[in-house]
Amino acid sequence: GTYSMWLLVRITHRINSPRVRNFADVCEHGFGAQGRTFAEVIVFALQMGVCCVFISLVSTNLRTFAHGALSRAACVLIVYAACLCLAMVPDITYLTPFSTLANLLMFIAVSTAVGAAA
Repeated sequence: GTYSMWLLVRITHRINSPRVRNFADVCEHGFGAQGRTFAEVIVFALQMGVCCVFISLVSTNLRTFAHGALSRAACVLIVYAACLCLAMVPDITYLTPFSTLANLLMFIAVSTAVGAAA
């Protein structure tokens, strides 16, 4: 991810055009409309893969937390609904309380794991 962002910035500086801002713009500049379509499809596939793995991971943890009381499909639907609700937030500043809560829960989880290992 970091290398890709560095590469994108480097290429946009070389192209030196205010209209080139993302991978699709870079590919369109170099390869035309087919390059833009290819870049958009690849980025979409990458993002969908990451989202699928994330939803699967969180739903598996939710099912473990519920001690198997929920089916795998129910856990996936619950996590998907939560992600959908978060995606519908119009301004990222509204997510600050959720981010704070998540950081607190992660601190508690790591502290518990370290305490159990000691």
